[in-house]
Amino acid sequence: MLKRLTILFFLAVLVPRLQAQPEFVTTHSLSKQFVIYGPKEAPKKLRMGRTPLDPALTAVSCERIKQAVLVEIGGMEQWRLSNQQIGNIYVVLHPALNQEAVITPIRGTKCFTYRVDLPNEIEPARLVEAITHAVLLELVNRHTSEQVTQIPLWLAKGVSAQVQAVAPESLVLEQHKSQGLVPSSPIASVNGKLKIDPLHGIRETLQHCNPLSFDELCWPGTLTAERASHFEPCAQLFLYELLRLKNGRVCLMKMLGDMPNYLNWQIAFMQAFSPHFKQAVDVEKWWSLTLVNLTGRDPSRIWSREQSIERIDAVLRISVRDATPGSGDSSLQGIISTWEPARQKPVLMKILGQLRALRTRLQPESVALADEYCHALEACLKNGQKDPVFLLRAFSRNDAAEVRQLTCAKIDQLDQKRAALRKKAHPSTREEAILSALEIATPRKSPSSKQ
Repeated sequence: MLKRLTILFFLAVLVPRLQAQPEFVTTHSLSKQFVIYGPKEAPKKLRMGRTPLDPALTAVSCERIKQAVLVEIGGMEQWRLSNQQIGNIYVVLHPALNQEAVITPIRGTKCFTYRVDLPNEIEPARLVEAITHAVLLELVNRHTSEQVTQIPLWLAKGVSAQVQAVAPESLVLEQHKSQGLVPSSPIASVNGKLKIDPLHGIRETLQHCNPLSFDELCWPGTLTAERASHFEPCAQLFLYELLRLKNGRVCLMKMLGDMPNYLNWQIAFMQAFSPHFKQAVDVEKWWSLTLVNLTGRDPSRIWSREQSIERIDAVLRISVRDATPGSGDSSLQGIISTWEPARQKPVLMKILGQLRALRTRLQPESVALADEYCHALEACLKNGQKDPVFLLRAFSRNDAAEVRQLTCAKIDQLDQKRAALRKKAHPSTREEAILSALEIATPRKSPSSKQ
């Protein structure tokens, strides 16, 4: 009797656990290059921003990503006509949420194959990046089975970001969106999205940061955390502009084909793009000109943090002083809180124009500060516009006073932020640092006067 009870107890505990184990299946993509292994059913409960993956839909997504990558870099014809052995890419989906995206090259008898480990729920951008990296690795190493040639990070990040920019919705197929899909070529879907401006997000990002140099793109391991956060948009722009060069895609494919012949990719890059660049300094000059054309900000002419704060100080101090000669209250807050709109408008408009004129040469932190001053002044000017109906103007007086009060409070906050940036930009003696933090509008001493 005791033996039966023991058996029943173990069956009651173990059977539900065995039944709860997911069923794993293997699926091949249409081209047979991708082999997907993972739980048959995608997870039902998802974290925010993640997409569920099952082998069937992942196989379709991988093919779409590969097609988009080949179209973008101009490698489709080479892929079709290649007589070389094409390496398989094995994608393993893990139920574990903490699974990192890992790509492992595996040496074969004729060519390398690649294993890509992924969680079975993932952010779409991470999936595109991992498969893009694997496709580029396979393309570069197709002609060798001796040693894996790694690709530069700017290329992997740049291609991944570019294909997402031109075809963001057609790459990763989700189960709830798969019903009713019209069968079509992924290439046609990608070409249908080429009218989208792929640089829209890059313009917004690079307007508020100092873009990476060519040297920083070559050696991303030396970047600080702040600079590393700007790597992907700079890599995408760098790739985009390379492909726009005459025969840019031909040069890029030549670079990929030659990379296994050299110890580092820089030599292959210079050889492939030799019609455009004779030496590395030519690439740096071209890249600087590209950044100027895109953002209007020449990296070589951007002021330091100290110079940027000094220029903002001068605009605010001189404009206010000229507008209030001999006045007891010569602060910007005084103008906003006490002057009539008709009188304060030309002063605020002058300050706005001068701050905007500085923007192209300000250091990134100072650009953000100048923009905040502009937003505050624009809100004040908008509030000062006359209402067309007298009754509306009468009823809005209290609101106008509240807006002026809020604007002055915002200017106070920005002045404190400006003082903190000035202190950060000018680490001199303790006494001078305290003085500059307290006396916001006090002119800085010239270097020649310090002994």
